[in-house]
Amino acid sequence: MLSNRAYKYLSTIKRDKNYIVDDRSKVVKYMEGQGIPVFEAVVNYQMKYSGLKLGVYGKPREMFKAWLFSAKEILKNAPIDCFEVNGRHYFDFGDYEAAPVSFVLAEDGEVCIYDELRDAVNCLYSSFEKLIEGYALHDLLRRDQQYEHPYYYNLINEKAFATQTSQYFRYSRASDAYNEWVSMNGIFIQKSKWLSDSGLSFLHFYGGNQVTCEALIQKMKDEGIVD
Repeated sequence: MLSNRAYKYLSTIKRDKNYIVDDRSKVVKYMEGQGIPVFEAVVNYQMKYSGLKLGVYGKPREMFKAWLFSAKEILKNAPIDCFEVNGRHYFDFGDYEAAPVSFVLAEDGEVCIYDELRDAVNCLYSSFEKLIEGYALHDLLRRDQQYEHPYYYNLINEKAFATQTSQYFRYSRASDAYNEWVSMNGIFIQKSKWLSDSGLSFLHFYGGNQVTCEALIQKMKDEGIVD
């Protein structure tokens, strides 16, 4: 279930009508007709979110265009872009303006990046809902004119970060195994995975002002949390 913040955010953005399919049975029949297992998470994504254009206020390069099956593709029974990696099915979906990478939707709804050269995936979100929640929070901070620090920092000690932020408020709807949003004293911290399959996460800071943000960042550098 999405948060009220996310529902409010979704009410302000557009959905491409070409990707809206009102009849769930058409999606199921389309997948079955091409010998692809009918994954509930994939069908749910198609019905609720395919065609959305997620964006952040004042940051046009942050746009994520989400798609999957168009009504025309279903009508024509066009081939479905689906492939397997290590026994799991993935579907081509989504374009991110800021980076030319291949986003794929996993059979269980995880949002991932596919590395064709290595035939490997890097999972970024446990569900598309978590991606929406992150966009909704980022957009709200921008609209509230919160300070946004311009740089991103490698998180090199996750245990120390968890200890230092244990008393921070955690935005559970926007957090999962790959992402976390926390805040304390007006400063918001976003922890997310890099798009590359480096195994590292990054931290990004919002709120307060440049001085308070940089003081916290320097503290984390001194304690070996980020570099």
